[in-house]
Amino acid sequence: MKANIRMMLANASKPLDQLELIDALQRLGLSYHFVDEIKSTLKSLFYKNHIENTKTVHDLYATALEFRLLRQHGYKVPQGKSLKQCRY
Repeated sequence: MKANIRMMLANASKPLDQLELIDALQRLGLSYHFVDEIKSTLKSLFYKNHIENTKTVHDLYATALEFRLLRQHGYKVPQGKSLKQCRY
């Protein structure tokens, strides 16, 4: 089971799919089994979206989910910057 979830997280083609899987794992209380995978995924998303300044998610739901998960995991994400590029 763990191997399947690790593969799902690694092979998710869209950033939104990765974020939703991380969110689901946290809500189910299973995220402690996948700490390294979650850290790696969020680090990659943070680097792409906030360091390289290329936006991979463009809708309000995805932006809010990304913002919340990054903040929960200790990333310093500015509040207004990520919402300016999002489509409502």
